[in-house]
Amino acid sequence: MIDNDSFFRIHKSLLMNVNYLNGFSSYEGFFAVLKDGTRLSISRRKFMDFRSWVKGYSFSLD
Repeated sequence: MIDNDSFFRIHKSLLMNVNYLNGFSSYEGFFAVLKDGTRLSISRRKFMDFRSWVKGYSFSLD
């Protein structure tokens, strides 16, 4: 079963899984950075909500 709380739509065509998130940046655009180094564009309209979502998400350390 998919945990809907682990996903956030960062762009019209992109759905982000927090389990693969390494960080995010608003420097020279809005990007989510995945654990493998891939940068995904976050829409300007969704960035503030995304940032709040990430800050409110409780991460567990392995």
